Amino acid sequence: MKKYHLPFIDLDKEEVWINRYIRQGWRMKDVNMFIYEFAPKETHAGLKENEVLPDENAFLIKCDVHKFDTEADFENYRTMFLDAGWKHVRGYRDSYVQYFERVSPYASEELFSDTASRSSRYLRLAKYWSYMLIPQLAVFFVSIDLMRNIVWNLLHLHELFYSPGLWELTGLPFWAAFLRETPSAFLFSGLPVLPYILLNALFVIVDAVCAGRSYQLYCKKRSRKI
Repeated sequence: MKKYHLPFIDLDKEEVWINRYIRQGWRMKDVNMFIYEFAPKETHAGLKENEVLPDENAFLIKCDVHKFDTEADFENYRTMFLDAGWKHVRGYRDSYVQYFERVSPYASEELFSDTASRSSRYLRLAKYWSYMLIPQLAVFFVSIDLMRNIVWNLLHLHELFYSPGLWELTGLPFWAAFLRETPSAFLFSGLPVLPYILLNALFVIVDAVCAGRSYQLYCKKRSRKI
């Protein structure tokens, strides 16, 4: 079964959304961008000795946020949680969000034992989005000048056509010269880079909103009890 879902910035809500299907008899198999894949608990491969039985509370998903400099550190991190009864099921060394499922009947129902550890996920998430935002902002400030040039070129479009007396021509000679120079005028106007400028502006907005929201959640949740 595949479900399409935009991941929540609030990891607690992300866990609730996934575990709704876990309690309905599914086990999370994979996460790929916005596609969440589930398999029935009784048929999904991977059950080993000491893993929980496939009942409605088995294989609950919890999330953490971490990035690692080395593969060895990443492996030690996964092993630490596996020893505590939580199996790493999705995430990479540099992907930040890591997904774990509860595979031991003796594991705690929470991935973290204290509020500070649980809330610090959001601080790391805020830092991640901030790191993403910095290069996007650098490109954005450069693109401000590009946008200014594009607007100027559009307001003075006739200056991008260099054929002498072009605008005094009429009829077929005008259209022949105009169409011949239109491709080069289009390139010199800067319009080909406009989609990239707008896309970069969208990334800046998304990164800024996600960084701000993550830090807001950190401040909100660090004072709560688990």
